[in-house]
Amino acid sequence: MKGKYWLLGSMFLVFFDQLLKILVRTFLSYQQEIFILPYFFTITYVENKGGAFSIFSNIPFFFIGFSLVVIGIIVFIGCKKTYSVSTQVALSFLLGGATGNLLDRIFFGSVTDYLSFTFGQYTFPVFNFADICVVIGVFLLLWIELRRYKNENTSNEPHAL
Repeated sequence: MKGKYWLLGSMFLVFFDQLLKILVRTFLSYQQEIFILPYFFTITYVENKGGAFSIFSNIPFFFIGFSLVVIGIIVFIGCKKTYSVSTQVALSFLLGGATGNLLDRIFFGSVTDYLSFTFGQYTFPVFNFADICVVIGVFLLLWIELRRYKNENTSNEPHAL
């Protein structure tokens, strides 16, 4: 991906995220569950005014401000120079996920979540496609940096005879 195609990728991710959330809000009642794989995976419509796991739900404007800062940083860094394809993909996922949830906060006052997983007795907090994008972006950036760090350190080590 040369140039700024990562911006187009992030716009596609935002579009897909918003489409999924529109479908959930249109066809499900609040807290309605659709059992996809009973005792493991359900589509459950909930609204989250806070951050991950509904933390700080009493200060929703914090997340709007925080999201704007994060999006600004991603765009600034992304437009600064041309990056490798893997870095552009990571930036695309981060920007798409952050923007998708920001749009929800601005237009609805909360984020629409709908993916619910249960592992034995533990039910993981409900999340959405934008959250998945952010996690993928973060893990990609970590993987890229770990590879870079490993390559820098292994090239400086003396070779055994």
